[in-house]
Amino acid sequence: MFSSNPGNSTPAEHDQHEAIPRRPSPDFDASAADPLRTQYHDYDVDSPAGSRRESFMDSDLEMRKYQGLSHLSASGVQGYSAVGAGDQSEPGSPVQNEGYERSHESGSSGTKVDRPTNARPETMSSEGSYDQRDRSSALGGAHTSESGHAYNDVMMYGRHNGSGYDHADLYHPSSPSSNFGRYREGSFGHASGIESGRASTIGTDHSPSGLPHNSSRVALNNEWRNSYDQGSDIGRGMGMAISEVAPGKEGYGRPESNYGEDPEKSQGGQKYVPIPPSSPAVGISEKADFPNRARDPPEVVISRQNRLDWIDGLRGLASIVIFTHHFSDLTWSQSHPNTLADGSLQGFLKNGQLAVGMYFLLGGRVLAASFLKSAFTIPKAPVVHGDDEPEKPVKPAKPPGPRWLSLSSSLFRRSIRLAFPAIVIGFIQWKVCVDGLMETAIQAQDEVLSPSDLWVPTWCQIGNFAGFLQFVLDLFTERNHQYMLVVGSALWTTYDQFWGSVLVYIVAGTLAPLPFRGRYALYLAISVSLWWVNSPNMLYMLGLWLADLHAAGWIRKLQDGWKRTLGVEVCCMALALSFIAGGAKVATPANSAIASITVWEGKFGWDPTLVWPQYMLMSNWIPPACILLWVEVSHAMQWFVSWGIFTWIGKVSYGFYLMQFLTIYGLMPHLVLYFNAQGRSYWDIVVPTYIICLIFNFFIAWVAYHLLDRVGLKLGKYIWDGLFVTKPNTAGALPWKMVRATADLITHGPGRAIRSIGNKTTTTYHSSVEGLHTLFNWRSPTTRPAVPDPTDPEVLAQLHSTRWTSDLSGDPEAMRTRRLLKLQSWAWLPHLFLIPGLTAVWVIYHPTGAWTFDALTFSALWRFIWVLSLPNCLFAWFGFITPDTVHSKEVMDKRPVHREYIRNFFIVLVTKGSNESAVRRGYNKLLKLEKYHPAVKVVVLTDEPYVYPDLQNIVCPKSYKSPLGKAKYKARALDYFRYHVSLGVYDWILHMDEESVTDAESLRHCIEFIRYTPHHFGQGIILYNGEGYWENWYFTVADGIRVGDDLARFHFQNSVIHRPVFGVHGSFLMTNGEMENECTWDFGSLAEDFEFSQDAWRRGFTSGRIHGIVREQSPTTLRDFLKQRRRWFMGIRDIKGLYGLPHLAINLWIVGVFTLGVTIINLPLGFIEHSLTPIWIAVCADFCFICFFTLYLWGLLFQELDYGQPWYKIIVHILCAVVIQPFASVAEGLSAIWAMSSEDFGKFEVIVKR
Repeated sequence: MFSSNPGNSTPAEHDQHEAIPRRPSPDFDASAADPLRTQYHDYDVDSPAGSRRESFMDSDLEMRKYQGLSHLSASGVQGYSAVGAGDQSEPGSPVQNEGYERSHESGSSGTKVDRPTNARPETMSSEGSYDQRDRSSALGGAHTSESGHAYNDVMMYGRHNGSGYDHADLYHPSSPSSNFGRYREGSFGHASGIESGRASTIGTDHSPSGLPHNSSRVALNNEWRNSYDQGSDIGRGMGMAISEVAPGKEGYGRPESNYGEDPEKSQGGQKYVPIPPSSPAVGISEKADFPNRARDPPEVVISRQNRLDWIDGLRGLASIVIFTHHFSDLTWSQSHPNTLADGSLQGFLKNGQLAVGMYFLLGGRVLAASFLKSAFTIPKAPVVHGDDEPEKPVKPAKPPGPRWLSLSSSLFRRSIRLAFPAIVIGFIQWKVCVDGLMETAIQAQDEVLSPSDLWVPTWCQIGNFAGFLQFVLDLFTERNHQYMLVVGSALWTTYDQFWGSVLVYIVAGTLAPLPFRGRYALYLAISVSLWWVNSPNMLYMLGLWLADLHAAGWIRKLQDGWKRTLGVEVCCMALALSFIAGGAKVATPANSAIASITVWEGKFGWDPTLVWPQYMLMSNWIPPACILLWVEVSHAMQWFVSWGIFTWIGKVSYGFYLMQFLTIYGLMPHLVLYFNAQGRSYWDIVVPTYIICLIFNFFIAWVAYHLLDRVGLKLGKYIWDGLFVTKPNTAGALPWKMVRATADLITHGPGRAIRSIGNKTTTTYHSSVEGLHTLFNWRSPTTRPAVPDPTDPEVLAQLHSTRWTSDLSGDPEAMRTRRLLKLQSWAWLPHLFLIPGLTAVWVIYHPTGAWTFDALTFSALWRFIWVLSLPNCLFAWFGFITPDTVHSKEVMDKRPVHREYIRNFFIVLVTKGSNESAVRRGYNKLLKLEKYHPAVKVVVLTDEPYVYPDLQNIVCPKSYKSPLGKAKYKARALDYFRYHVSLGVYDWILHMDEESVTDAESLRHCIEFIRYTPHHFGQGIILYNGEGYWENWYFTVADGIRVGDDLARFHFQNSVIHRPVFGVHGSFLMTNGEMENECTWDFGSLAEDFEFSQDAWRRGFTSGRIHGIVREQSPTTLRDFLKQRRRWFMGIRDIKGLYGLPHLAINLWIVGVFTLGVTIINLPLGFIEHSLTPIWIAVCADFCFICFFTLYLWGLLFQELDYGQPWYKIIVHILCAVVIQPFASVAEGLSAIWAMSSEDFGKFEVIVKR
């Protein structure tokens, strides 16, 4: 019926074989009985690990058969009973895909230890120990159930060690009450043990029809505990002592083990048991399969993706500076020369010549970027997710070199893109000037703005239409910039933009195949030659050079060393500031010295004060070049200029630049005259006029972007493809193509335009409808169906009641937590008056400076940043004043029950495994909680090779790969755990860090959360008063804000909003098994908890408040503190999330850094700049200041009360915290700055815990 070799059996035979219940005899032949074992009989123990890895991974059919033959698994696991619809895995899961590696030993750790022979040890059945099974067989099947045996152990343990759960009235009448043994001896116990249980399906036969039958209805049964592969297989099968497997740990795993929380008591043994090199979980040997020479990186590596957002942002900022320059020249520059004075630091904001130089530098940088990237790109070695090692060596290939046809196409389309908007706007300027629509400017000049450069525009000097056609030709051929300024205003730069683009494309295409030494030498020679004749094309060459350095990997090489990067940034900043703020002392001598040795318009030696344009002066091209290099190497600056508002302005910057004179001459005079008629002062006229003109120019720039800029791009591509791409593409066919294209445009163009407009209108309509739906349903993008209670007796036999019956009155820690949570229930009353009251006092006595009722002052330019923290602080205050009510058990028992049943409550300590003392301390503390409820199971989840054989340890193999291949580090281990234990709808997981501990009162609130709330995941309060509390005062105070945040913002989120608006913490996160199965942990972010919460929200899962406390440790060093915050920042930064909330969270974080910076800057400026602060800024700033201090101090006070500190110590600590808090804020700011200055290389850094 079923061959011993599974490769010779059919699926039907396999199913029929599985339908026959069997129990292996004590003397059965393992190699004959285990079809999986027989398949691998052709390799011995000494075979290479790689061959065994392939044997375990290649056959998906064998994996499925292994799942069906779980009672014949190598560790003797027989507890895998199928109930209902059977064990079905969701699509894309590792059990259905090739490449999923799983140990054939045990369901608990996922590791494998090879035995010296092929003989399989005797397996243990689910009835109990070996002796029990044999006795029951001798009695003809009458046997003592292992569950009952274990339950007696529980009650005995409860009588000697405190009150456990009461089995007499624990369960609902429809729930079984006495067959759920929980506490039992570990796998190393001599009397009895219990094996793993694998994937009992539950609830699938009663699930709603709309829900799929997948692994979201599957979970471990109650027979799962204390089965460790190495212990069960080696200890039982070979008769080995524990000391041979784990020296120094002979007592672990037994109830009477005296391993305490003091790490000093457990010295003398190795820290962990490594996976043997022969284990298939280890993977392929590095030396055998990856020679060192093949693993070396290629000589030329692309630095990173060609991201141009920051270039758009720089271009947008330069556009605003140019607009301000022209506006000030026509308004206040002559009448108020000290406002944004030339040669001052603030004068940089209206230095238009410098901004034009930045335009040209960015033009060379962006035009050459994609071309050089394609020219230098080489193949990269593929990566195996999990161990991040190349799958096979790849020989570095020669770069393909330049693509000349692509270069020609780019140049042609660039020309059309420049010409089309310039010609249209030039025509509009000429037409409005001829029609006399701009003559209001002289009236505004005479009545209000005199003296200024505002005058009637001179665009009419073009003449008639023939003159306009000559003007179009002059755009690309006339070098006289002053003449082009007179007749074309901002269009005078078109000549330089066009020929600079031509130079970039020709030089890049010609020099790209050369080695970098020769290439850079020629770059230098060309740049020096252009500089000597003062050609603006030199700026395009510098931009090209930067693009080459980026594409060739030199920028990345520089960024790999933070000291070198910092040195370059400081030098660039210093040089740029010296020219910007140095004024006549620096800029004038430098310009004069260079003018004496260079050529201007064919003249050697020239006067820099008499030339125009002036963007080739040293003081105007060196600062933008330094700024561009600074941003090129600084991730912090790239992040800043990549803000959405800046990049949007950069995208519409060409139209913004071209349309500015139409706005200034057409709108500004009318606004000036209107405000002047109202009797306003000079600045009350100029400032509102500037703001309105700026906003209006943004609007018409957006219109021009869609009607001119994008049309020009499409037109250039359309003409190029029509003439040179479509067949035939010979020279003789060009005239006929032009005629045919013209006829097609005339006959079919209107119809296409109408259809295009109709399609866009329809798309816009649907997008608007979706946007409105999102706006009104932002809290619930979708809804979840309720899960009905099961009625099948076989399903109910695996469930426990969620009713809490344990008495905690004898637990001092639980009672202290109960009193503290009761106190927190009334904390909203003082907060209701504390923060507003202190804010009022601070405003009245204004210790940080006087204020004024004026709406704007000069100091408001930088003090306005204080207001940006207001949203964050308002949410914190709302959280403080929201009652955090904790009800007693008697009150909770009167509430309606949402979930009557639970099967497993996993408390999972997720750790890499290297901090052994923290892991063992946390595990031993949490293990005591198992006596309070039968569903509680404590698990340590580690990464290979860290293994704890005496603990209930699940090990994620290095070879494990998540279904989508995205999960890494902690997320990969969590995803492995999810599949390994086959979570179900009646399973709950409490995620903890390696050092996290909690108490029975918090556990009670977790169970009550499951029973009495409809939410699918929850979070409570995390304190940092664990091991080493107050050993480092600085970090103890610094982590106070995290506790305050839990008591404020996150309390408001989970108690009122019930959606993860601010994300979640990775620790003290309680989730439902069905939710984890649907969302999975298959994310690529370092902040997997934040991304998980966003995905859960998108799927309709809701969050709630858990009235409990988890205690953890603060970082011990400044480096660990910064690394921890940096990982959070970088992880959240790369998450898309819902409604842009991750980016909002990052921006709020950065705002705090900027607020700190402004506070520091305000201290010295207060001695030299005495302008008053507007009252509205002062109130917002003081409110935010008080809020931040309250977050720190209230979080610290809460930790002190939980720790049980004496009252005098609490007073001393609070007073010291007031002094330390500003310096702690500096550390938070440094972590954000470090994160902004770094690129995400995907490294998960683990900080040291005690």
